[in-house]
This record gives sequence, structure tokens and C-alpha cells, in this order.
Amino acid sequence: EVARFLVAVYPYTGLRYNELRLAHLEDIDTEEWSIFVRHPKGEKRYARKRTAPILPPAREAVLRFLEAREERIRSKGVMQTEALIPVWRDGRFGFYSYAQFRRIKSDIEERASKGGKPVKFHIKTFRDTFVQMNIDRDPSLLSQVSVTVGHATSRTTEESYGRISVK
Repeated sequence: EVARFLVAVYPYTGLRYNELRLAHLEDIDTEEWSIFVRHPKGEKRYARKRTAPILPPAREAVLRFLEAREERIRSKGVMQTEALIPVWRDGRFGFYSYAQFRRIKSDIEERASKGGKPVKFHIKTFRDTFVQMNIDRDPSLLSQVSVTVGHATSRTTEESYGRISVK
């Protein structure tokens, strides 16, 4: 369920790897279809916390995951835990470590490779997909996309995602 959730949510939120890994359950708003980013890249130096949209293609996966998440924590006799994506270790739920999250990515690659051809990807590619998909759909969204992904200016977005061409 975690793997399915990651593959569905990353490309439709524009979140960075750790922004989702460290998210809390309360950060998800299924009425507004948004996620609060409480741990943005550079949070101790320059970044601001922000709210990112959860675009329609990911919404069903979010609901499915939240239901599976609740079943999982209850199966351990726990009523609640703050981690959006909780991992059970040492007799309690907590946040996935960076290494544990990387193992999930490796599992996704392995399962996707069962068809014969090896599949390798970077989680960052999902973020790139989010930016490019939204700019391609409507170049006038560049400023909004920049804010959504946590860039200080749209220039950062343009420089980081070279295929963008605003007409």
C-alpha cells in the first residue's frame, strides 16, 4: 500500500522525497485536497512551510491508502500515530527512515522489472513530472507551480526544469 501511495502521490503533488516521508496524518486535507508541507527542503535556513495541492489523479489512491493505514495501525492495537506513512519498529509506529524509504523505492523497481526489462527511476523524477505536466498544460501557471513546489521564484523553476518554455 505504501508503494502504491508513493507512486500515485508524488507526481500529483510535486513534493520532494522527505516532504512526503516526514508528513503527518493531520497534514492531509481530503476536503480541500491539499497537503501541508511542514518539513520543506532548507527548513532551517530559507524555506517556508507551504500547502501543496493533491491533483485529481491521486485522490482515489490517497483515500485507499488512508483506509489501509487505519487498518494497519489498528491491527497493532494502536488508535493513532502522527506519521502519515507510519512504519512499525521496536514495538511502536514512527516515521520511515531515509534508508527504509529507499528500500520501498527498490521494491517498486524490482516489481516493475518482473516483465523482463530492468526499471530504474529517481523519486525526483516524479517531481519533475509534476512541474512539466502542469507547465505544459498551461504555461501561465509557472508562478503558481513555482510556489507549489517551494521555489523562491519562478526563475528557479525555469532554471531547474530546462524544458519549460513560456510563450
